[in-house]
Amino acid sequence: MQVAAVRCSRCTHGLPTVTRTIFGLQNHRRVSNKPAYASPWVENPKSRALSVAKGKGRDLHPTPRPMLFGPIPDLVPKNDDTENTSQSIFGDFTPEPEPPPPEPTPPAIVQPPPPPPPPTRFSAVLTTRPPVHLIPREEMTRKFAFSNVTSMILRETARSLGYQIVPDGFVRVSDVMRHEFYRDYNFKMFADLCHEDLQDRFELSFLPDYLEGQLRDVWWVRARSEHIIPWVDRRTHRILNMGKLQVVTYLCKPSDWDEIRPGHFVPMYRSLAGNLFNSFAIPRNTKALCVTIDAEKAAQVGVMFFSTYDKKLLAVGNRDRVVPPETLRSAIMLEVSRTDLLAK
Repeated sequence: MQVAAVRCSRCTHGLPTVTRTIFGLQNHRRVSNKPAYASPWVENPKSRALSVAKGKGRDLHPTPRPMLFGPIPDLVPKNDDTENTSQSIFGDFTPEPEPPPPEPTPPAIVQPPPPPPPPTRFSAVLTTRPPVHLIPREEMTRKFAFSNVTSMILRETARSLGYQIVPDGFVRVSDVMRHEFYRDYNFKMFADLCHEDLQDRFELSFLPDYLEGQLRDVWWVRARSEHIIPWVDRRTHRILNMGKLQVVTYLCKPSDWDEIRPGHFVPMYRSLAGNLFNSFAIPRNTKALCVTIDAEKAAQVGVMFFSTYDKKLLAVGNRDRVVPPETLRSAIMLEVSRTDLLAK
């Protein structure tokens, strides 16, 4: 008979110096100083001991094997035929054939990008403005001279040189390029230098003009600021939609001609019911000539109409600097008298 002695490490504290010995017998009887339990571990941790088998250290009370129960006759039919059983459960089933693999997709053809659209009516962007430090000295000198001469013409001397400048500051590019300074320039060079101006002082626009008996779109140029020419203001804008301005009325006195002739600007008044005489002061007793003009017909023969920043209406004659008589609807001499009814 062999004896195996085991001490639990948790039970070392508090035990007497004499080791409690557990004797294992050949018939695997359990010997302990405590009553037997279903589990090899006792409830009291101070007296807990583990019984081991002879020489192997195996548990004397192994876990019982689970009991396997047979099929219940009422729930599972006794059918040894596997094929018939699967048909009774799932029905007739025929596996579908696998679909063929998809055909490989051909590589996409990369189309080249479309060409850029042509410049629009009010756009004259021909090149990009390069950095200042990359401009050569000779080119920088040429750009500086171009900016100075063009600014002088558009801001100060256009009218004295005989060029027609309209109330919003625009001058025809063809008129400006008649100057001696531009004798070696073409339109593309002129437009590029206007766009590449370092201070962005010039503006190009494609606007209608009356040429050879018909309206055509031509290039106009103006300075963006610092005009000193009378009757010129950048805040003024040209009226292009004549459907909103069908009839205008022109009132003047003989003394007004001396002011109209130098600038060739004709002050106009919109023909609005009840508001005709609210836009100007009327003396107590005066005579005035009231001329009604067909604005749409006048625009077709080269007369240009402008609206100022303070909502006044201006008309500029055609290439001959007149408003043609065929555009007149009526001319009436008015004898105006004013009576203050509240003063009585």
